Amino acid sequence: MTGWRDEVPGIRKNAGQWKAFESKGNCVVLAGPGSGKTRTIVMKVARLVTEAITEPHRIAVLTYSNACVNEIRRRLSNLRLDDESRVLVSTVHGFCLVELIMPFARLAGVSVPEPLVVATEAQRSRHFGEAVAEVLGRRTDYKFRMRCEVARMAVQDRQSPAWTGDDRVERKVVDAFERRMARAGLIDFDGMVLAGVELIDKHEWVVHR
Repeated sequence: MTGWRDEVPGIRKNAGQWKAFESKGNCVVLAGPGSGKTRTIVMKVARLVTEAITEPHRIAVLTYSNACVNEIRRRLSNLRLDDESRVLVSTVHGFCLVELIMPFARLAGVSVPEPLVVATEAQRSRHFGEAVAEVLGRRTDYKFRMRCEVARMAVQDRQSPAWTGDDRVERKVVDAFERRMARAGLIDFDGMVLAGVELIDKHEWVVHR
């Protein structure tokens, strides 16, 4: 195994990777497969953990698949940085569920099922189909479902004018879907993210605990 500083010369040779590695604040990395995105991110995490993050704080590395979680953990382990008390590697949904919803949702009054039951894809599809039938009285195609999912994630605050200010049918379907899921005592993966965002956005004590 090597230390992360031993890998720095390789990052320095690539101008884009070095710029991301040296960046301060928010940074978006856009590159194709095999271009070294994961390597650069892991190196940046190693640097932050070593130079900027002090106990009892830790850094969260969030991704969208378990395969990516395992790969990042493997690379951090190779750099001798696999201490979970300092680095949390998780999917976005796992982070929202374990680190936000389970410990804080009830304390903050955020509406989630009790007990917390994650919907299967079959349950999710059934409730969505029933919501469509309730609002439209007919079936729709896959493209309409995608529009509903985009609308659902684009505006987290259901009380805001951005959500209530027009009469778009996608939002009516989403409202009906979320009501049906709540009555069934279910939460889906997008619902986890929405609840997590609500906890962070509206309850400062969750972020600064």
